[in-house]
Formats: sequence, C-alpha cells, structure tokens
Amino acid sequence: MKKIGFIGIGLMGLPMAKNLLKAKYELKAFNRTIKKAEPLKEFGAEISQSIKEVVSNNDIWVLSGGNPEFTGNETNGKLVKVATSDNAVVQVFDFLPTNHPKSLSIDGASLIYNLNGEVFSKEVTSSSLPTSSIIVGSFYAMTINDGKLYATDAGDFASNGTLKIFDLSTNSEIITIATGIIPGGVYFNN
Repeated sequence: MKKIGFIGIGLMGLPMAKNLLKAKYELKAFNRTIKKAEPLKEFGAEISQSIKEVVSNNDIWVLSGGNPEFTGNETNGKLVKVATSDNAVVQVFDFLPTNHPKSLSIDGASLIYNLNGEVFSKEVTSSSLPTSSIIVGSFYAMTINDGKLYATDAGDFASNGTLKIFDLSTNSEIITIATGIIPGGVYFNN
C-alpha cells in the first residue's frame, strides 16, 4: 500500500485527504491546529503531532549512476535505501561495474528505473535487483502517474523528441506523442 504524508488539513486539504483514504492509501496527516485533522481518523488516517512525525519512519530511495567509463575511473551504480528515522543507510544494491542506472520513480511498491536501454521494476521488499526488464527503451526522463509510465526520448538531441506513455499493468505502450527538442521532464497539474 502506498503511504502518503499530508500536511495542511484545511478547506481544500480535508476533502483531498479523504479522497486519498477512500482510494485505500495509507495516510499520515498533520495540521497546526490538530483538531482540524481529527475527522480523518474515522477514515483510517494516522494523525501526527508534527511535520517531522509525518515524514519520519519512512524510507528514501536514492539511485546513483556511478562514474561512467569516459571518466577513466568507472564505478558501478547503486540503489540505496535510507531510513528517515535516523538517516542511516539500511540497504545497498550494487549494479555491475559497467552498469549506470538512471531515472528512478515509484509505482505503488515498485521502484522503476532505466538501465542499458531497458526499464526495470524492483519491488521495495525484494532483496535483489531484477534480472529482466519490463520495457525496452533508453529514455531521457521518466516519471509515473496513475499507473502509467511517461518516458521522454530526446532522439538525436537536435530534432523534436517524443513522449511515450506505457500502461504499467501490462507494460505496453499506449501512445507516442511528438514534443519539442530534448523533452526533459513531465509535470502533472493535478
């Protein structure tokens, strides 16, 4: 289950937080007037006493690409899990010496990243890196929203690039859309 921290339970925040709870998200909520957050308890929210409490006891995942070969000092990439309760590194996944992953995102309990022209999915509870990919393609940028992977391809870096949208439940491409030169990111206004 996806965990969400929600800060600010006011006129807009309360209905937004309720909708997240109705959609079965696990929610930690904080409002400087705690009483305003209390109604969320009946929907299953955990009410926090501080912002620090909302963000603590969760994990941060960091994907590092390592030094590429052209540096003359090639090092492998790493996927690192950090516990926010004490900022300790609790798990390190080493890639092969010539592997340089990029573009980490998350879909529910799956970490999604790009490596050597392929997209991989690793469950956060898995004790090893995956050995097979879910999608073929080397993308300039990737992000996930609502079960879909949005991946940009810069092409030759001089002509228009593309945005490719994939359904992560089937790992199949839904559509390719022509964009401008070097599409560097995707933003959702929702």
